[in-house]
Amino acid sequence: MTDSVRNACSFLFVPATQPDRLPKALASGADIVIADWEDAVAPADKERARAALLEAVAALTAAQRARLLVRLNSDGSPWFAADLAALAQLAAQGLAGAV
Repeated sequence: MTDSVRNACSFLFVPATQPDRLPKALASGADIVIADWEDAVAPADKERARAALLEAVAALTAAQRARLLVRLNSDGSPWFAADLAALAQLAAQGLAGAV
């Protein structure tokens, strides 16, 4: 766990299907922004949400990525394995982690 996550007081969720909202959320003053792949994304949109977030994170600065978490679908769900694979790609880009 990074210090930015450990010391965070405020969290703001953003649906991963709307990655265009990430820069505004990161500029909002929230300590951590959480891109949600779980409840905020309809089952039919899960794959699109993962792809959209991968693309959006590449455009963020290192400091922004260090304040970004991803909310995964639960272990045992049909989407968990694909979430983990996408998370590995995001972690390589300096993402703060996952919840």
